[in-house]
Amino acid sequence: MRWLGPLFLSGCLSAESFDIQWAEERCTLLAECEFLDVYGHSSEAQCLDETTPLADECKGYDADVAQDCLDRVAQMTCQALLKDRFPVACNQVCDG
Repeated sequence: MRWLGPLFLSGCLSAESFDIQWAEERCTLLAECEFLDVYGHSSEAQCLDETTPLADECKGYDADVAQDCLDRVAQMTCQALLKDRFPVACNQVCDG
């Protein structure tokens, strides 16, 4: 039954919660890789303030895709940032 937790939570991820978690995951990764300045931020706090929400005013928000985006960002390496490639799923959270 342990596997039901993540499945249940992904279906309940609201667009607002996703945007908050997206900013946190993105900025944590940038800070850990020492790339904040490369992405135009002087601090992690500034990054959090300036990260563009992906699901803001979203039509067709998909909570499962949003969770996939967050999971993939959490697994990203600094090497992936060198290629400026965030997961494709992050661009597919909304369909319109």
